[in-house]
Amino acid sequence: MNPRTLVTLCTATLTFLVGLHAHGQSCGGSITHQGETYATVQIGNQCWLAENVRSTVSKDGATIPLLTSAEAWGEQVLSPARCEIEVPGEAEPVVLYNRWAAEQVCPSGWHLPSLDEWKALAAKLGGWDVAGYTMKSQSGWPSVNNRTNASRFNAKPHGMRDAEGAFNFQSEGAYWWTSSDDNLLVDTWFVWVEDGTMDLFRYSFFNTMGFSARCIQDSNTP
Repeated sequence: MNPRTLVTLCTATLTFLVGLHAHGQSCGGSITHQGETYATVQIGNQCWLAENVRSTVSKDGATIPLLTSAEAWGEQVLSPARCEIEVPGEAEPVVLYNRWAAEQVCPSGWHLPSLDEWKALAAKLGGWDVAGYTMKSQSGWPSVNNRTNASRFNAKPHGMRDAEGAFNFQSEGAYWWTSSDDNLLVDTWFVWVEDGTMDLFRYSFFNTMGFSARCIQDSNTP
């Protein structure tokens, strides 16, 4: 690691700790949503869930359709859907959502973060090119050199499901939806971290992809 990168990481960690102290105990405990308990974490001015959502029911009480086969996933059109995968070391199945379902699973008082809110998180953790270093969990990733979880974001490599229905990058990447359209009804921005790098990446792609949902509290400002 070169000295410039090390200084950036140290500065980002210090900024994170100052922000945490300034917000006292207003965030950092746990909340319950649809029978599931989730840890929370304060990062700068933002309060995040420290876990991915595992909801099978939308906030209006409707069951989100579970699409198990690749064929069924590939045929979805403009409606909420979810899939589940068993991941070694996880007590419960990991739930991935298409874009329409992801918008419906956050607890009351929380929402799916916009790309701007993810940008604010990246900035607080030192920028897009190093944020992943402090976001990735201490377990589950093959490489040991590119993760500290210093932010306590606890990103785990649950992978994703592509628009054709294939599961990819389990143990290699963590992918999350944003709420920001890139091409209305077709593409949405998403962000991810991957093994072997310190980056937090962003890109836009089909709404029919299967990614995790991570929620942010409504009262936050970037």
